[in-house]
Amino acid sequence: MTENAFVFACEHLRPGARKQVKVNNRDVAIFHLLKTNKYHAIDANCYHHGGKLLTGDIEDLGDKTCVVCPLHHYKICLQTGEGLYLDLNSNVKSKGVKQRVHDVAVRTDGVYVRIQIDDRKIESDHYANMEELLNSQNPNQRERVDLKQMKQQRDANKL
Repeated sequence: MTENAFVFACEHLRPGARKQVKVNNRDVAIFHLLKTNKYHAIDANCYHHGGKLLTGDIEDLGDKTCVVCPLHHYKICLQTGEGLYLDLNSNVKSKGVKQRVHDVAVRTDGVYVRIQIDDRKIESDHYANMEELLNSQNPNQRERVDLKQMKQQRDANKL
């Protein structure tokens, strides 16, 4: 576990907004939910294939609030990091914890995030620092990821 890191003043993220920050060399998406006025912080890139969760829709699935990955529409619970889906009978089911979630503290001087790292390996850890990941890949792999990211951005701009 790490120290609380100041990420921004409260007025810089109005309810319904979201922001990506770098905390302890990790890409973190912070969501300020309009419905509950609560902040949630999770690894910014989807556990499945590194999609930018910052551009994903927010949906309720049963009693869970999820961000939907814009690449493959995986639903990730903002409170627990579970990958969620509906079974054939429309019951909410969990794939287990797939996305690392982080503690958020709101104080008078701003919003703080504490990165939650423990002994468990969580699938989103692979994409926790996208810049480092891209730099470690060979050029052909980088080109494929870059093309996917460009398509994702193009699709997000159509909304």
